[in-house]
Amino acid sequence: MLGLTPLAPLNTLIVNPDLPEWLPEVTLRGVEVGAARADLRFWRDDSGFTNHHVERASGGLAVRRYRRPHGSGPDDFLAAAVREVIG
Repeated sequence: MLGLTPLAPLNTLIVNPDLPEWLPEVTLRGVEVGAARADLRFWRDDSGFTNHHVERASGGLAVRRYRRPHGSGPDDFLAAAVREVIG
């Protein structure tokens, strides 16, 4: 639903949200990744696309959206996400 993948050694949180119609908005407060924290808001727009916004963050946390490629497994997704973060 929110597709949260913490990469604590990289001080990064990967998000891949896809909220269902029955849940148009959700806010998470105090999400911890390593020593960093963030408040995150997710909402569906009129087209059904799920957006996200970092309401507040501390500790230098980076929040990045990364979509899992179609047909890839969890290990493939994680490896690709890490490659994208470290460049």
